[in-house]
Amino acid sequence: MERQDVIELFGYWKSAGLKPPVSASSMEGQESMVRTFLDQYRDLTGEQVQYLRNALCRLQYWPRFYDVDDALANYRRERDAEQKKPITQASPAGLRKSAKLWAWTKWKLRQHRDIMPYMPTHNEILLYGQKMGLNRNEIVNNYRLLQVILNDANYCTAVGEEDIGYKVYVNPDREVCFSVTTAKGFEPNRMIQVDRDPLVANPKLANLL
Repeated sequence: MERQDVIELFGYWKSAGLKPPVSASSMEGQESMVRTFLDQYRDLTGEQVQYLRNALCRLQYWPRFYDVDDALANYRRERDAEQKKPITQASPAGLRKSAKLWAWTKWKLRQHRDIMPYMPTHNEILLYGQKMGLNRNEIVNNYRLLQVILNDANYCTAVGEEDIGYKVYVNPDREVCFSVTTAKGFEPNRMIQVDRDPLVANPKLANLL
């Protein structure tokens, strides 16, 4: 685990609405909090960091060492249980979706922008999926991707931007995909192979909502 990993982890917790302790209100306090966490958990793997990110963002307070240790214990129990199951290979579609979501999350963290205040409602996601020509099963399969698209759209509305920075389209396998339209956008398609011919191309916010 590196210093930047700690900073991104803390940034994700902040974007989820968790408030750091008062001792971290100054730059010196923030640096001390990062350094202390890194000293305590320097040996964590990337998978463990992602687990902590997702597991502890649901708390109503900033995670304590006790919470981190408890979450890591749960991680080890879940991993041991998984290792006892028959080995199954993740689907290519599932891997592509995970890569897109992780790329989007890192992009938001680099922008230092809140995520949770701009989350769309369930009905908004359903309506947008239908507008893209997806049936109910396809909406379910692409639910998280539709959620982050509308999250960006809500943010753009709030700050007065007209372009979310990428085109959205459905490939022939009925997967929601992204194609970058501006330099500031995230680029998941550089990491994964997807069909680039857009069936739905909506870079402008007016066409998204």
